[in-house]
Amino acid sequence: MKKYPKYKDSDVEWIGEIPEHWEIKKLKRLTKINPSKNLSRIDSTCTERVTFLSMEKVSEQGDIDCSTLRPINELWNGFTYFERGDIILAKITPCFENGKGAYLKDLKTEVGFGSTEFHVIRPSNKITAAFLFNLTRTSIFKNLGEAIMYGAAGQKRIPSSFIEEYILALPPIEEQSKINDFIQKKLDLIRNLINQKLRLIQLLEEEKTAIINEAVTKGLNPDVKMKDSGIAWLGEVPAQWERTKLKYLGRIINGFAFPSEDFSTAGVRVLKISNIQQMHIDWSDESFLPSEYYDKYPNAVVKKGEFVFALTRPIISNGLKAAIIESEENILLNQRNGLFKPSNLIDLKYLYYLVYSQYFYHEFKTKLKETNQPNISPAEVGNIIIFIPSKFEQEVIAQFLKTKIMEINTICEHIKEEIKLLQEYRTALINETVTGKIDVRGFGASEEV
Repeated sequence: MKKYPKYKDSDVEWIGEIPEHWEIKKLKRLTKINPSKNLSRIDSTCTERVTFLSMEKVSEQGDIDCSTLRPINELWNGFTYFERGDIILAKITPCFENGKGAYLKDLKTEVGFGSTEFHVIRPSNKITAAFLFNLTRTSIFKNLGEAIMYGAAGQKRIPSSFIEEYILALPPIEEQSKINDFIQKKLDLIRNLINQKLRLIQLLEEEKTAIINEAVTKGLNPDVKMKDSGIAWLGEVPAQWERTKLKYLGRIINGFAFPSEDFSTAGVRVLKISNIQQMHIDWSDESFLPSEYYDKYPNAVVKKGEFVFALTRPIISNGLKAAIIESEENILLNQRNGLFKPSNLIDLKYLYYLVYSQYFYHEFKTKLKETNQPNISPAEVGNIIIFIPSKFEQEVIAQFLKTKIMEINTICEHIKEEIKLLQEYRTALINETVTGKIDVRGFGASEEV
């Protein structure tokens, strides 16, 4: 990318040199921050339904979901007011750092309301809304904002004074439009590339599921003699495989409802429903119980090499959550989780893949009780019918699946790294463009990313 012909010192450390014809301005000279409601347009008794944007309705890519409409009189007090064409910006951590915000050019209604955790920025005729929005997406803006956040941990916020006093390099209005066009075209290309790579990851995950399902219901030998499983949608299974139930292959134990007031920040680690993910344990949500609980509740003890799974529908709605415990440390199993202690009749790695088959997941879901909190009991899990080969064949299948899944996971990790590089390029592109480090005034449609 080419540079501007001439630069000058901005006298602002984080901006550095800027094109000679650009100006240094504070945002409060170019915008209105958190402007008041338009009383000539609406009032507190108005029943007109307008767009409501909760924090969840705004993405980190600047997209908004305008599907929620609510009456103005219900939103008048206690929510943030904005208008079509405004910029909204999350003020609370970590939403601010993650880039939650949007240019409301496509707001479904002329005015709207949203979360109190949004700041609203309304551009004047000296700055385009698109240029302003791109400014708020720069790493410079986010890093400086993060440095002055105030409040308790987890509840830190960006003060409106940060936006008001923010210093920017401002190009002429017509040049802003050129910059906006350039950024939009480049970001569209980058987004398309990222979406293609995400789709490829999705296809690879589907392939992984298909490989697992085929191996644990049909085996690895395509020429093996088959028999009717007796289960219509499962069809045939290898003739030598044994029909059994999970409860005959080990013990299934329910987690224990420990008193919440006993949880602490040290002691014996507790395995909660939030910790069990698909094929792995995530310890980012940590809880502990006093050390004496390990001896006090022996039936809740989880050891290395044992199998755990979630028992509640909201947790498993997008797929069974189960994993093998790899940790050597003392662990206690909390309620709404199940623990499987295998006998020597089943290879644990084989079971690991079996429960991720479409067949097992289907059987698991059909046994969920329809209550306010749909769940499945360990006894019902134990009654799931499965078909298993000999112990030797289980081990062969498990090793085959381990190799194939590692291959697919490696490819997925490479694609994720490519996505990360594209995201970093996207950030750098916005940074360099809105601070005048590259000259895009001659940008044409034929130029490539």
